[in-house]
Amino acid sequence: MFAIYNDGSLTSRGTFETLYNLKKTHQINPTKNENEEKEFQTLPKQDKITREASEVYRKSANLDTRDTIYHVNQIMNEYVLHVTEDTTVNESYILLKDKNIRQVPIINKTGKIQGMVTQKDILDLLMGDLEDSTSSLKKTLSQIQLPQTITADPIADIRRVAKVMYDFNLNAIPIVNEENYLVGIVSRSDILKAVASIPPLQLWA
Repeated sequence: MFAIYNDGSLTSRGTFETLYNLKKTHQINPTKNENEEKEFQTLPKQDKITREASEVYRKSANLDTRDTIYHVNQIMNEYVLHVTEDTTVNESYILLKDKNIRQVPIINKTGKIQGMVTQKDILDLLMGDLEDSTSSLKKTLSQIQLPQTITADPIADIRRVAKVMYDFNLNAIPIVNEENYLVGIVSRSDILKAVASIPPLQLWA
């Protein structure tokens, strides 16, 4: 399952096919993912996916029940660097620069996903108001308009997550449960590691 969030609100949640039937969402520029795990904040752990849940996913996603399903929660990072909706634009930019990344998930005080902010978003904001860039930097993330954010459910098939990331030019995708809580994140490097370490995993299958 995949979801789209717009300005902190859930606008759509559905299957892989549902996502592609919707309007094209914001494409995130290619980024590096070189953060040190010890600097990340730990998010609440997810319960293990049961066999029953896996079968429900197979049916809802119209997947061949004979195929082995590798769920994205098996490779996601549970240690996620994130900011809150009260973080200022300036603080966000400094964080992105210091950690050598170009995007970071935004959560509210309870840990629910609000979206993503990128270096490009911030630069576009500043370029759009050069005469008062200082004021823009002081705004909180909740006060600015950000592009839509695509997320994946922990039980989503790794292959489908990889396709979404490729088609929508996403370097990383937040993993969000049905209660809208951010529970992890998956990057392109995580996908490549999965392909290298899980022999049966064929992204073109």
